[in-house]
Amino acid sequence: MRHIDPDRSPAGFSLIELTIVLGAIAAMLAVITLGTGTINSSRLSTMERDIRTLQSAATAWAAQQASPTYSGVSVTALRNAGILPPNGSGTNPWGTPYTVGGTVTSFTVTSDANSGTNCATLAARLSPAAASASCVGSSLTVTF
Repeated sequence: MRHIDPDRSPAGFSLIELTIVLGAIAAMLAVITLGTGTINSSRLSTMERDIRTLQSAATAWAAQQASPTYSGVSVTALRNAGILPPNGSGTNPWGTPYTVGGTVTSFTVTSDANSGTNCATLAARLSPAAASASCVGSSLTVTF
C-alpha cells in the first residue's frame, strides 16, 4: 500500500486547470482572428477614401488648367498645386504608392491592394463612380 503525504500536493495539472488554460488560449485566438479582419476592413475603407480623394483632387486640378485636361496630372502635380497636402494620398494603407496619370479626357489611379480578394472588393466598391475599375492579381486600376 502506498502512503500519501498530506503536506505534499499531487504532481501535474488537474483536468479543470487544463480546461481553463485551453479556454483562455481559444479566446485569445478568437480575438486575434477578429482583430485581423477588422484591420483589413479598415485598410480597404482607407484605400477607397484615398482613391475618392485623388478623384476629387484630379478633377479640381483639371479645372485649374488653361484648357481643362488631365494631361500631366500626378500625385506630385496635385501636391504642387496645393490640392493635396504635402504628405497626402501618397501611399496606400499597405505602404504601396498610388500612381496617378491622365490623358486629355480621363485619368487613372493605380496601386497594389495587397491581395486579389482586396482588389476585387475595391473594384466593386469604386465601379459605380468610375469609367472602369479592374484588377490584375492584386494591382488595382481605376479610370475616371
